Amino acid sequence: MFRMRGSKNLKIADTTDGAVRDEPFEHAFAIIDSCFIGALISGASVECVKAALSYGFLQVAGARRDLSRAAQNGWLGEPEFIWQLIIDAMIDELENFGDVFDLDEAEFDVEFLRNECRIAQGSLSEFEERRHSKICHLLLQQCLETLSRSLADARDVEIAFLVEWMKIATICGEFSVDEFAAVRANPSEVEASYSRVIEQQVEELSS
Repeated sequence: MFRMRGSKNLKIADTTDGAVRDEPFEHAFAIIDSCFIGALISGASVECVKAALSYGFLQVAGARRDLSRAAQNGWLGEPEFIWQLIIDAMIDELENFGDVFDLDEAEFDVEFLRNECRIAQGSLSEFEERRHSKICHLLLQQCLETLSRSLADARDVEIAFLVEWMKIATICGEFSVDEFAAVRANPSEVEASYSRVIEQQVEELSS
């Protein structure tokens, strides 16, 4: 479980015009977003979806960096530890992200999913959690196959999994909408913010 954070002192230069879109990232994010938001609207567990997204991120990140199968299994064996380091690194760098992002769009998206689609965290029985986890794992594999067929770049897929995770965490109140909007609009800065953490972990696991 991640703690709710106070909003960073983010600058907003323009909420409507001037944003430069990273089209390859947008392509990967659109596939991941439609896949997992559709699952949530259909009743999939928020926590199981978030777990699948973090697993997908770590799987792609490890493969991108030629992490051995044994090392990758060790990484995935303790996902919350590495995930918390990645999230902390990203949030710590938010003030250095670009200051042009569409806050209105992010607010509408989050509020619609939160209020109209009733997406929220909830408790599950042990049986339900196993069933939802299995569904989300199968959904992740299907999503990865779709991304592969569409020739999405692994770098964009990696970042898109992280941005989608933060979108869902924002819907659940773990982050502010302006934090999510800044992350959503700056995929290159997002990658740069956590790269040192990833490289350090890869070096430790490969040694």
